[in-house]
Amino acid sequence: MNFGKIFISSILNLSVEDLRPERNAARDVIDSFGFLNAWAFETAPASTENLDQSYLRHVEECDVFILILGVKVTAAVNAEWLRAKKLKKPTLVFVKSVAQRDAETDAAKLPGAGSRPPFVIVPIV
Repeated sequence: MNFGKIFISSILNLSVEDLRPERNAARDVIDSFGFLNAWAFETAPASTENLDQSYLRHVEECDVFILILGVKVTAAVNAEWLRAKKLKKPTLVFVKSVAQRDAETDAAKLPGAGSRPPFVIVPIV
């Protein structure tokens, strides 16, 4: 029985950045707890629902929102993040240590996140 839906958000554009290992690690940890259910776009079944409506609906339905930040943020990730923030979803932000981050992604980080070790958990209340 699943008691908690955890939404995993990050860029999925492999031509920009490959965060699959980080997404897979997050999903594996979440799924290792029998009562949690990871939701990630790449593992979701095909749907006739509008793409934007689909992933935003899953943000609305989630119990916890995980944001993985690397080099860049896409419009879809930004929309997910803003929806989770608007709905006051408990959020964990993982900030990957990278050589250079674009300005939009830097703006999404919390103050001080850049000075922390790679992949710290930053709770947002």
